[in-house]
Parts: sequence; C-alpha cells; structure tokens
Amino acid sequence: MKRIGWMMTWLLMLSVGIFSENRVKLNPIPKKSRIVLDGKINESCWLRLGSVSDFFTIKPGIGNIPSEGTEFYIAYSKDYLYLAAKCFDSVPGRIKTSMANRDNINQDDWISFELDMLNDKQINHFFRVNPNGIQADGTLNRYEEEDLSPDYVWKSRGTVHSKGYFIEIEIPFKSLRFGSTDSIGMSIGFRRQISRRSELISFPKYNPEAGSILMQRQSIAFRNIVSSRPFEI
Repeated sequence: MKRIGWMMTWLLMLSVGIFSENRVKLNPIPKKSRIVLDGKINESCWLRLGSVSDFFTIKPGIGNIPSEGTEFYIAYSKDYLYLAAKCFDSVPGRIKTSMANRDNINQDDWISFELDMLNDKQINHFFRVNPNGIQADGTLNRYEEEDLSPDYVWKSRGTVHSKGYFIEIEIPFKSLRFGSTDSIGMSIGFRRQISRRSELISFPKYNPEAGSILMQRQSIAFRNIVSSRPFEI
C-alpha cells in the first residue's frame, strides 16, 4: 500500500499545472515504453493520455469554434519531449501541404508547438510542422514577430489520410535552454493553420484584451530532465 501511495504522489507531481476547458496532464513515458516516430499516434502510451481539443479561432474572428477539430497530446522521458497532434479535416483532399525546404511552409496547413522555455513571457521557441512532416522553427517575440534563423535539433513525422493529418514530434531536451533545478517551469501554446480557409486557431484561447499571445500561455512543469548545449547553428 505504501508503494502504491508513493507512486500516486509521484505521478501527481508530474502533472501539468494547466486549467482550462480541458485539463492537460504532462506524463512521463514508462521506461520500457517506446514511441515510434511515424505520424500514426498508435502507441499505447498515447492512447492512455487524455488529449486537449479546446481550440478557438484567432482569425477570421477571435474566439469562435474552429471549422475543423484538433487534438494534441504531450509526454516526456528523461531525455525527450514528445508531442502529437490529430488535425482532423472534413475534406482531406483539400489539405494544403508540400515537400518544401525547411522554414518554407507558411503557405501550407501546419500545426505549431510554441514553448516559453524561461517562462518569462518574452520569447517563445516554436516547432512547426506541415502535414508531410516538413519543419519550420524559430522564435516568436512579444510583438508576435517571427525569427526563422535558429535551427533546432528535433524530429517530426506526418501522415495524411481520410481523417485529416496526424503529426508526431520528438524534441531532445538538450536542444532546449532552461535552468538546472529539479522542477523546470515552462509555458506552452499550440496554433494550427487551415490554409484554404485562411483560418488560424489556438490553444489556449486567445483574448486580445489580455495582451500579447505570449502572456496567455499555459504553465507546465518537468521533473528530472537534463539540458545540454541549446542550439545547432
């Protein structure tokens, strides 16, 4: 009984401090589990996680229900941050994607994971993927200006099918910049572009009266992770 109680306490300490229409939990990957990065989102560890789907529009119009559904999942191991997104589409034949060069997918459909590593609401580092798994990455400042010059070390895979497109992402913690304490606080947000509708949606819900989108991220906390050199130049 003591062992069960200790395990429950440990898992609760690894939960994300996010409260919204959906509550997100940040879960460690069991040591014997493995995520195969293939864009299918069919591993048992994903299936055990609850997803978040309460996205709202940024444009056209703010705070509306999106035209298409989106679900995301987040988990981690000691060395990697894992993200997955199910980007549903009622007309998958009209998904816009390409085999463009890195950082050249802005006209495509895409999903973007945006991370405030220092939790200071000044800079977000974004990891953006089109339906084919082609990457764009860089930084977003508090004026919502993007800088595509940083190139991080990470992996992504995408698949397009009859339901829309699915994305899986693996980011080594050694590619990220953060402190060395046992508990690492950061903030996250997701955005998705549906190109043919000129539609941009986000989680968490954006309120223009609350300031920059960087001020409105959701807090998370990691434990027992390791950082190394932050960038590949």
